[in-house]
Amino acid sequence: MQDFLAKITAMQKANVVALIITCLLSVLVITSLGQNIEQYLGLYSLFQWRGQISVPAETTVISIDKASTESLNIPQLPRKWSRALYAELIDRLHAAGAKWIVFDLFFTEARDAEGDAAFAQAMRRANKVILVDLISKEVLGVDSTRLHMESLVPPVEIFVDAAREHTPFPLPVVPVQVSEFWTFKPELDHLPTLPAVVTLYHFSEHWPLLRRLLTDAGFTLREKKIKKLLQEIR
Repeated sequence: MQDFLAKITAMQKANVVALIITCLLSVLVITSLGQNIEQYLGLYSLFQWRGQISVPAETTVISIDKASTESLNIPQLPRKWSRALYAELIDRLHAAGAKWIVFDLFFTEARDAEGDAAFAQAMRRANKVILVDLISKEVLGVDSTRLHMESLVPPVEIFVDAAREHTPFPLPVVPVQVSEFWTFKPELDHLPTLPAVVTLYHFSEHWPLLRRLLTDAGFTLREKKIKKLLQEIR
């Protein structure tokens, strides 16, 4: 009997210790110290244990670097390029069989009319180009009454009309390393961001089935563009 009581007491002690540790860890996680430990130690360790993974075979990243600009004999700053260069890139990617073409660049200002027109025409021909919206941030008021406002700045109208879709791609300002992102932006009426939109477009061949399932579940889907559909379902 004493052994039995001793075992119960030991089990109770273990449960109490486990409960205390769980409570302490729960409190630690919501503090800045706990978040830093998770960010810089926990995630770092997990990535180290996982090791480097290769880019999916069906994905190609076309980067902008000094060697490329020197090879093409163009300025190093993309803002100085004619957008006719992007038009040629779209035509080549389309001819090579690219399923979707996503630009992680802002096209919020017009440049030379000829280059802009060529870029828009190439997007219309391909009908598979997704662009990025700029998020403009403004602080109103002072001190404790400050109000942070966010608004969308879409590409220029000629590009909006030619692109298949456009949506923002916000990332956290800190930390420097990117370990998280928004799939929907709460401050912008839960607008779906680039990763969510591109993922749905990637699986667009299954979209009619998903629309049918959602309709059967009672959703009244009025929009045909995936960004608006995602926002409506959300």
